[in-house]
Amino acid sequence: MFSQSNEIEKKFRIMPVGLRMIKTAMAVFICLIIYILRGEKGIPFYSAIAAIFCMETYIENSKTNAKSRTFGTFNGAFWGCIVLVMNTYILKDIPIMWKYLFISISVIPVIYTAVLLKKHEVSFFSGVVFLSITVNHLSDSNPYLFVLNRVLDTLIGVGVSIIVNRISLPRRNNNNILFVSGLDDTLLNDKGELVPYSRVELNRMIERGANFTIATERTIASLMDFVKEVPLKLPVIAFNGAVLYDVEKKEFLRKKILDKEVVKSIQDLLREEKICCFTTVLLQETLMIYYEEFYQQAEEKVYNKLRTSPYRNFIKGSTGSDGECFHIMCICKQEHITKIHQRIKDLPIAEHIRMAQSSSKDNPGYTYLNIYHKDAAKENMLDELKALTGLEKMVTFGTIPGQYDILIQDSNQNTVVKRMKELYEPFIWKKKEEGNM
Repeated sequence: MFSQSNEIEKKFRIMPVGLRMIKTAMAVFICLIIYILRGEKGIPFYSAIAAIFCMETYIENSKTNAKSRTFGTFNGAFWGCIVLVMNTYILKDIPIMWKYLFISISVIPVIYTAVLLKKHEVSFFSGVVFLSITVNHLSDSNPYLFVLNRVLDTLIGVGVSIIVNRISLPRRNNNNILFVSGLDDTLLNDKGELVPYSRVELNRMIERGANFTIATERTIASLMDFVKEVPLKLPVIAFNGAVLYDVEKKEFLRKKILDKEVVKSIQDLLREEKICCFTTVLLQETLMIYYEEFYQQAEEKVYNKLRTSPYRNFIKGSTGSDGECFHIMCICKQEHITKIHQRIKDLPIAEHIRMAQSSSKDNPGYTYLNIYHKDAAKENMLDELKALTGLEKMVTFGTIPGQYDILIQDSNQNTVVKRMKELYEPFIWKKKEEGNM
């Protein structure tokens, strides 16, 4: 009953009005007020359009759009003025059809100028400004006044947008806190996606200096899609605490390596049980995944899904003596996993490893068995991360009761980011919540 209500809540949840929308409305209103203060000179439409165009979630993007809009306006206005001058002194008495032919041909230098100056993205807007001047105002008594107002209106909209975008309530940034979140069922939704609000706010806080990273049972390869959306500056904890990986430098900073005899014992047992194992080995800073024969369709299905990733390198054959192994994985029916789990526990090497089971979403009825070094744990690697960063305060987010500072229980994947925002950048008049840190 509870899961059904969660599904209904997800389906009918209405997206809240965002700050960008509010700021955009403010910028448009200010542009219209400026038009009134100017004695209703110019065309406020162009100011409002420029304000909307330049309003972005990130200030740097806003600046980029502002530069593009300004260049496009000046480029279009420049060539528009040339056509107006030509019309006044040379083309004044020719039929309108020939004037339109000349305007059409003049579109070429407008676009070419943008391309030549490596401003390809504004060639369209330059053309719009140029045509609004030449087609709509060619026969005006004073078309140059429109050109002046056209440029001025755009600059007003651009300026207002940048100023409004910078407005924010006074907050303090707690850059002395290390924020660590899980990934699945915490930040990502049931489709494995990061919702837009979380992506935008996470990137904004990281850009301002927030110390945020991920601790997950996922592999490095499966983290890459997330890192593309949120470029993390701190190392991530992956493979259930077996490695600490710097995503920027693509370097393994810490790793818990399985002894070669331990690896051999486990592989021999799985081979005897006719189970294919996937052994992850670090070889010259490159992750290699060794596998042998497939005994079940589920094993081949896992292989075919994972091998498409450009971040995974599969090799068919034994692991050999080179490289460092920190993860062994196999998949089979739950009852078989239970048997294998017990057999491995009975081996002399059992005290040197840690095992974890997880159900397969793609193969109902099948279970993964993951094997790591005995000291491979998120908690241990978090201590090493704290020592590496020099940060004493830490806030963790997760779904397992008793293991995290902030427990995520609802179905809203924005909860992590909202709580992080409260702790990272509280309003300056709000007292520090020492109990949460």
